[in-house]
Amino acid sequence: MVTSSTIDGTLTVLSGFGIEVDIDEVRKALPGSRCAKPMEEALEKSLMAARGIWCPKVVCRWLDVADITEETIRLDLPREGELVLEPGFSTRFLAGARQALVAVYTLGDELEEHGIALSAKGDYLGAYLADIIGLVALDKAGQKVRLLAEERAETLGWGVSPFLSPGSVHGWELTGQIPLCSVLPLEAIGVEIRKDAILSPFKSISCLIAVGPDYSSRTVGSTCQVCSKSDTCTMKNH
Repeated sequence: MVTSSTIDGTLTVLSGFGIEVDIDEVRKALPGSRCAKPMEEALEKSLMAARGIWCPKVVCRWLDVADITEETIRLDLPREGELVLEPGFSTRFLAGARQALVAVYTLGDELEEHGIALSAKGDYLGAYLADIIGLVALDKAGQKVRLLAEERAETLGWGVSPFLSPGSVHGWELTGQIPLCSVLPLEAIGVEIRKDAILSPFKSISCLIAVGPDYSSRTVGSTCQVCSKSDTCTMKNH
């Protein structure tokens, strides 16, 4: 059952929503275009074992845009002042922003622990496949966040920005997760941010998606063309 709680009209926590991952989606995420029969059998076994282990959750907050410069965006925090973010080069994707959805989503730590247990038993292929499956499932959880932004934009008659995540797009360092996450109650979804700006559980992502009347797109776009991992990523959208 999907559980959704909204606080003061801006902060929302979501849990209990389902994620379906099929074998074709995982196959596409694997390096190379073909799977040998033993790998295919291992993949089917791993996917069967992983289904139901993940526990996706989302915490997100809508904030009004106060100001945008060439490399920074300032967001209003009611009764708290302002949140200043420094996306650097990627600030250009926020030029038309009026509101921004700040979010963190996670699969929880169950799938991660499953992979660790497999590795401890010497099943390194199973652990590897569990990790790939987790990446696909995490992207599915991210689709929930993208849908929230698209629905808000549609209600307002606006468009949406690309998906921006600290450490994944040029100009926005991973350390940018610290201020971004500071305005969210991460404990509500069982996530922590370490001093080195890494989120725990590892299968967790922070992001910002903007909406505004100057955006032409009605769907959240990709920033793969400026992604810091574009050359090596097997899951990018061209």
